Amino acid sequence: MGAASESLVLAPDDGVVFFSGVVVDRPVLSITHDGGLVSSYEPVSSPLSAGTVVGRGSVVGTLQPGHCAESCLHFGVRLHGEYVSPLNYLGGVPRAVLLPTRAGHRASRLSLTDAQPP
Repeated sequence: MGAASESLVLAPDDGVVFFSGVVVDRPVLSITHDGGLVSSYEPVSSPLSAGTVVGRGSVVGTLQPGHCAESCLHFGVRLHGEYVSPLNYLGGVPRAVLLPTRAGHRASRLSLTDAQPP
């Protein structure tokens, strides 16, 4: 199921509009957030101007047709100017846990199963 042609875009968190305009040929919206975060969305047109304070969940723009066959939203996040994975900020994504290598895991298992009671 594709997105509606007039899909509303909501602010993911409190912030201040950093940029609202066209980059090359696509409408872009960027919002600064606490902690050095900037979130960006395209193709999103917005009536908001730089400096506008937005609240989490407030409507910040409208998704526009883009280069995808169906409507799609490109979502980027920068932390102190460096791009990072947006998945880090969407919630519900479990933190990666490194497990021991197979050799290390097998050795630990063998030492436990081969141990003699005192």
